[in-house]
Amino acid sequence: MTQTTLQLIYRPERAAQMKRRSWLLIVLGGFFLVEVIFLSVVILSEGTASPREGLFVFLYLLLPFLLLTIPFFRGLYALFAIRKARQAAEFLAADDDSMIPFDSFVQAMHASPNALRRRLAYQLRKGLLANVQYDEELDLITVSQRGTFWQAPVYLDITKVRQNRYASRLWLVFGLFGLWFLSVVLTMDSTTVGVILSGGLPVAALLTYSLHLHHRIRRLEACNRLFEACSDDELPLDETADRVPCKKHILIRDLEWGLRQGCLRYCYVDHDSSQIVLADVQDGSAQFAAVACTHCGSTARIRVGRIGKCPHCGTMLAAPKLARLYTAGIPKHLLGNPSLFQDEKRLQLFPWLMLIPYGLAGTFAIALATMLFSSPEQFRTWLSEAPFAFILACAIIAAGAALGSFLSQGPRLTASMAHLFPITDDQRIPAPVLAAKIGTREGTLRLWLPFLLRTGCLTGCRFADDEIEITEPIHRSLGFTSGPCPHCGATLRRKSGTVALCRYCGSFLDPSGNASPRAGKPHIVVLHDPGEHSETILGYLKTLTGMPLRELMDIMEHLPAEVANTTPPGAAHLSADLKRLGASVEVITGS
Repeated sequence: MTQTTLQLIYRPERAAQMKRRSWLLIVLGGFFLVEVIFLSVVILSEGTASPREGLFVFLYLLLPFLLLTIPFFRGLYALFAIRKARQAAEFLAADDDSMIPFDSFVQAMHASPNALRRRLAYQLRKGLLANVQYDEELDLITVSQRGTFWQAPVYLDITKVRQNRYASRLWLVFGLFGLWFLSVVLTMDSTTVGVILSGGLPVAALLTYSLHLHHRIRRLEACNRLFEACSDDELPLDETADRVPCKKHILIRDLEWGLRQGCLRYCYVDHDSSQIVLADVQDGSAQFAAVACTHCGSTARIRVGRIGKCPHCGTMLAAPKLARLYTAGIPKHLLGNPSLFQDEKRLQLFPWLMLIPYGLAGTFAIALATMLFSSPEQFRTWLSEAPFAFILACAIIAAGAALGSFLSQGPRLTASMAHLFPITDDQRIPAPVLAAKIGTREGTLRLWLPFLLRTGCLTGCRFADDEIEITEPIHRSLGFTSGPCPHCGATLRRKSGTVALCRYCGSFLDPSGNASPRAGKPHIVVLHDPGEHSETILGYLKTLTGMPLRELMDIMEHLPAEVANTTPPGAAHLSADLKRLGASVEVITGS
């Protein structure tokens, strides 16, 4: 173990900061814990109340103080995680391999796998460990000896995710306090069922929404891991739902919610083709590296700062971060600026508008439920005397729920269009095509578009002749540029101001047009004759190089032709595979 490697992994300044905060939480939480213990001992030692009454007093009167003792246990866990982070860093720094199986890490730390996963996620999230990645799908820990890994997720906005995670915890606390208050009320007066409906329904709604928000964030994090491991620009919805895992309609709803809230970025759902489109991969702004396999010598296309498998032998490979291009995360201008097409301040009016019909419907529903269950005789008398009032109340409940659901479509449609417009090079989009891409009905889209444009929520476009037209200055600023690759000569199509990746040779071009340096001279693989298995060779080249099928068919018709421009090991591996299939190939050393 070297001290330099340990310094790259373990962060003592972050540990010292967390220690000071943990001791503060322990002191505050310990004060409330001592208060709870003291009051409970006093109440139970008086002897005037029965043990059952004392238990009720302890639960109902001291439960809020018990909730305030949670920071005490959180502080203790933080101190425990800090101590274990030092041990984990020493083990990871002492291992010569940069990829460590999680099973060996479990044996070294002497802990259960589930507890160790939670602790490792906590240490990475709090910044105690740096330049370390844990892939749950591969069950592999990757350590960067040079500090070249990205810690932040690519497709998730960490700030937005943390806000929603804290919101779920806040709703959980409100639900627990509401449950405590409802228990106190039922203890004092448990004769009316209306109390349960009027208080239990909001409490159940708070607790359910808190758990729903928590699981939704977990599913988005799983989707981010799948997106980062994918080198294609599209992912099938069915396959993604099976790997998350969840149902397909739940996945679509979570993805649209993440895009609408700003938690998810650089992707969108194409409902027409039932695909998840990774827009940064589609327009070439995603950063991938051509990594040579250490086992078979082939070239794998892996996202920089991440780990992946060799497509031929399955060896785990790590792609370093290109610090010369970007030093911290992905720039916000990769896919243009979504705020060009939406006004966030005007869209903030929609949640307040939704509260009016939902609140009206909820008030009438609670009133009807209270009258129905509090006294059935009085309810029958009231229903026989005023049946129209009952019908009107039911109509108000249904209309309020429908109107609130309809108003929720406004922000969703605006966010979907604002994320779609910067990544399309079409200035005019027909309404049916746009409705299919954002996943809504044509009637709903035609009903909402004039209102969104007239109120200024949707900007930078106009709606005329059943088409959405992006205004000329904004469309020109979002234009794509084309140019040759400086290494292999292939045509690169990219958005202005972004990074371009050549899918043929793996070279990068930064926004200014400068090419990334390559080690050694490239080797060109020339195909002279495909032999008898031309269809098999065609499929093999499509899988290996990622070239479109139409371009490959053109290459096969005009032989001899170059099929790859890669590193020497990759060229040797490709030529060997093609020769085994009966093809005639030649490897030429490039300039």
